[in-house]
Amino acid sequence: AAAALAPPAALQKRRKWPRGCGATAEPCLRAFQAIREKFLAQHRDAIFASLRQVFSGPMELKPAPLSLPVQTRFAEACAVSEVALSPVLHGTEARNHAPIFEKGLLVPGGDSKVGIRNGNSHGQGIYTSELGAPWLSRGFCTEPRLLVCGVLDDAAPLPQQRLLGRHYLTAESRSVRHVGSAVVVLDPSRVAPLLEAIGPEMPVAVTAAEPSTAAQQPIVAAQQAAQQQVRRFAPSTAAAFLARRAAARRRPRG
Repeated sequence: AAAALAPPAALQKRRKWPRGCGATAEPCLRAFQAIREKFLAQHRDAIFASLRQVFSGPMELKPAPLSLPVQTRFAEACAVSEVALSPVLHGTEARNHAPIFEKGLLVPGGDSKVGIRNGNSHGQGIYTSELGAPWLSRGFCTEPRLLVCGVLDDAAPLPQQRLLGRHYLTAESRSVRHVGSAVVVLDPSRVAPLLEAIGPEMPVAVTAAEPSTAAQQPIVAAQQAAQQQVRRFAPSTAAAFLARRAAARRRPRG
């Protein structure tokens, strides 16, 4: 069962916020909390249907204990975005979870100081998988722990697919790229690990092969139901605050 989605205790008790947050800490926390709760409400069934393909036995789905700067960055991006969040999975070595919670998911190379460990045949970005292909993310895990992420996916279908590496590029924007079952995020502000899925073990039989159509049917049905629930609401006070703040940062200085 999913744990109650309360902010991590360490964040609830802190009084000295990171430099630059100041009095904005509480609106940031409220906005991020609302984002995570709505995300889980909309995609819960699809997420569990996906995870059951790679987890054997009962599993735990708990809030990812993200640092305040990571929460703020993502909440601000959501506040000014015109697209809804889409669920994806990210698999990595268990030792990488703590740094990800502290700094967020980062594009390897450059100033991020994150090394390229598993190649970048689909471009330099943050590699995630669609819910219909959990085996793809599972292959990079050293423990039965997967990150369930939300991505602001504005990729548009291409009029003509083209080969990129060994798979076809099917949709693309300046921020997100769909290649086969992978979703490559080029802008780190548009993706965040919202939940951490933990299972007792991962079936040895799971391999990097496309699952059957029958296995994907529960996921597809749940995703379609979630899409029907998505509605545009008037922004909350916290979300409106973040939207104004993000707009102010983009305004050129005289």
